[in-house]
Amino acid sequence: MPGRLGKLYAGELGGEVTYIGKPHNGANTNGVYDRALAILAEQGVSDLDRVCMVGDAMETDIRGAALNGLGGSVLIGHGIHSESLGLEQGKGAGETMDQGRLEELLEGYDDEERPTHAIPAFNW
Repeated sequence: MPGRLGKLYAGELGGEVTYIGKPHNGANTNGVYDRALAILAEQGVSDLDRVCMVGDAMETDIRGAALNGLGGSVLIGHGIHSESLGLEQGKGAGETMDQGRLEELLEGYDDEERPTHAIPAFNW
């Protein structure tokens, strides 16, 4: 469900979303992050320790945050990894994430490429 979080934010919450996509090769996410960081710089944000990526994909969202020096990242469990985390994709609030399943998912990633936080759903 690519773009689901953006659709929720724009549609139900009335926010403004700019879709620029991520490349399909996963590790090379710099184009998206370059654009996002340029927008933040235009707004006077230069301290990357104060920037946090929120996303549901380890390969592009979470790993990309680490590779681009962001201060943190939040893995949303109800996204593409929901099945491996024992969650129902898109369900939202009400479920808890199994810590053991989360640890199994993260075993395939170096410590610096892991999220700083993980939550089952993105709720406003």
